[in-house]
Amino acid sequence: MASNSIGDNGLLAQTVARINQAATGARFELQFSQLQNTVIRRLNKEIEGVNAAGGSKAEELRLKREGKNFATQLPLIERFQFDTQTNSNRLTTIYDQVSTMISYFTDGNISSADLTNFNTTRQTVVDELNKLKSLSYVGFSDGNIIQRLKNQITTLQGLTPVVGIVDAAGATATNANRAVQTSLEGLQTDVFTAQTVTNNSLVNIYDMRKTINAKLSEIQSDVTEINSTQQLKKLAEVNKIKQKYSVLLKSISLSYQVQSGIAKGLNQALTSEAPAKGSVLNLFA
Repeated sequence: MASNSIGDNGLLAQTVARINQAATGARFELQFSQLQNTVIRRLNKEIEGVNAAGGSKAEELRLKREGKNFATQLPLIERFQFDTQTNSNRLTTIYDQVSTMISYFTDGNISSADLTNFNTTRQTVVDELNKLKSLSYVGFSDGNIIQRLKNQITTLQGLTPVVGIVDAAGATATNANRAVQTSLEGLQTDVFTAQTVTNNSLVNIYDMRKTINAKLSEIQSDVTEINSTQQLKKLAEVNKIKQKYSVLLKSISLSYQVQSGIAKGLNQALTSEAPAKGSVLNLFA
């Protein structure tokens, strides 16, 4: 009876150990799964917090506002440059045509052919003067030179040369030809001045466009650098967070493995191996 009691107790211990191991493993699997899900949720929340962080957002927004302001100015400057270049081209035409009109007087006599050519050339000058634009832009001024030229259209249209001689400068006038020539020479000087002012404006406008384009490129570069730096910083923070939670999960997993190993070892210790046939140990089985 004693041997049977020992055997029954051993079997009972083995069974209890196995049940305990199974129960411990099942409970831990459930606990580990729940804890793992909690850890992952916390991990995701911390990562979202890092990604949502403003960082240098204020500086980025400031640069973008500044860039938008420059970008808005650029097409206005380009239009101003186009109109100024158009004026410059017209002024060149006007200067050449006025010079041609003056040439009719330089030989001291106006012929019928000269008079016809004068009237034709004058109409060309009037048409070009009418096409000139009075322009203005912040930081630029033409000193109202274009408008002053346009104001001379009426005077130009009123010039009345006649067939005949051109009096010498300072001589007593015998006709209107000397006065017409003097008026044309004054107009020629004004046109040359307008050309100089307009061409200087073109140089300044080109420099302004160049400066604005360079500033826009600089702003874009700064914004890109801010974004890149911020992304790298966030990536480093995210990797640090992931590493922290990875260590935590590994620690939990290792604890499970240790606990499971202890239960398994206990079960093996309580499991009796069958003694060899004829062994004296069979007396206690």
